[in-house]
Order: sequence, then C-alpha cells, then structure tokens
Amino acid sequence: MDYKFGTLFYNDTYRGDSMLLKSTLTEIAEHLGHTLENPISISLLCLEIAMPLEAFELIYVDILKISNGNDNIKLKDLSFIRKIMESHFPEAKHYGTLTINGFMKALIRCKAPELSYILDDLGESPFKSG
Repeated sequence: MDYKFGTLFYNDTYRGDSMLLKSTLTEIAEHLGHTLENPISISLLCLEIAMPLEAFELIYVDILKISNGNDNIKLKDLSFIRKIMESHFPEAKHYGTLTINGFMKALIRCKAPELSYILDDLGESPFKSG
C-alpha cells in the first residue's frame, strides 16, 4: 500500500495508536531540549506523567484563581502546589520535587506567562519546599 505524506493518521490501521504518537512527540521534544527538569510542553509532560486533561484543566484553573488573589505568594511554595495537584489528581502524591517543579515551569511557560514572576523571582530554584 502506498502512503502519501500526512495520510498516516487517517489510516484505520494506525487510528488510536496513541503510543506511537506520544513516542513521536517525545522524540521531537527531547531533540528540542525537553526534560522533566526543563519541560518545553505542558501537554507532553501531562502525557508523560499520565495526567488526564480534565485534571490538568482543574489544576490550571485553581492556580489562576489563586494568582489573581491576595494569596498568590503561596504559588511559590512547593507543598501548596502539590496539594492543589493532589486535590484533582491523587497520583501526584507519588511525584517528586522535580516533577512538581517541572509541571509548574511548563504550565507557566506554555499557558500562564503572566505568572513568570514566580520563576523570575526565584531564579534556578523555582520553588521553596515546606
């Protein structure tokens, strides 16, 4: 069978092969410098940590609500971020500091650049723990 460029994803044989697509995206992103410590895509990071879209969206909304209030300083606290994540995605309790930091870096870079002060203020250590 002869395939033309761009038809691979419309072929029934490959429809639903999300692992192939995820692998392809990961290879491209890693070539561009994507790591858990320095992610370039929040969507890819969510795929890598098996976070459903619905959980991501709820976490994102909570973080935006907090950022617009008087408690926005709490967004610099790793344990506070972890609690938000766990409230919508219980599996986050198993994630280490690197994963939580990476999630926030990617979220800020990809979806909420208005929160870049969190990264700017803290330099290479984007979150304090405790």
